[in-house]
Amino acid sequence: MAGFEINKRAIENMQREIAKEFERAARKHPIRVPVQVDTPRNPACFTRERRHREGPTSLASTRVA
Repeated sequence: MAGFEINKRAIENMQREIAKEFERAARKHPIRVPVQVDTPRNPACFTRERRHREGPTSLASTRVA
């Protein structure tokens, strides 16, 4: 194609400008996602007594020799 050239420098500059605009917009308007944690249906299953009966839960106790 005669007479047609791609200006790579202009493309790089445009990409930088677009990235800067996205960064500015993210600083001005941060994305916030609400997080909801459901409570257990049977809170008794998380009592101290049950954990005690099942034994320790550390990683050291689960290693296989």
